[in-house]
Amino acid sequence: MNNDLLKKWALLAEIIGGIAIVLSLLFVGFQIRQEAEQTRLNTRAVEASAYQDLIGQMNTINLALFTDDESMAVVIDALSSEKIVDPIQLAQAARFVGYVFRHSEMSHLQYEKGLITHEQLYSVLGPLNTVLESDYGMQQWQTDRLSSSFRDYVNENIFGTNP
Repeated sequence: MNNDLLKKWALLAEIIGGIAIVLSLLFVGFQIRQEAEQTRLNTRAVEASAYQDLIGQMNTINLALFTDDESMAVVIDALSSEKIVDPIQLAQAARFVGYVFRHSEMSHLQYEKGLITHEQLYSVLGPLNTVLESDYGMQQWQTDRLSSSFRDYVNENIFGTNP
């Protein structure tokens, strides 16, 4: 009789242990699902932050241009194929065009890293399109040191040619 009682307790302990294992696995699964959701939300927050930073940078340069008539005139002259002879104005135009190139290249890098979408990249590249429509912008494009992946992207998606 004592042996039968011991077997019943052992069986009950096994059943309780099995239930505990199943509950533990369910809890682990629930935790993994929550962590995956949190990772997805964190990724979206990084994407949004990266895009906001890009827009903020462009707004900063635009604000500087729109509040300074002389700088705006230099950029307009450079992009409208006017010859700029003043070395200071030439440096200002080169700095602006270089900024647009760097900003666009950084945007492309963020796109390559998956931090912004293709649509976001496309919207941020608007100033680059404007610069590259000008003779001055194309001259600078030919001489500026930019990453090959960015040049390839621009050649294919903006100029419509494969390098």
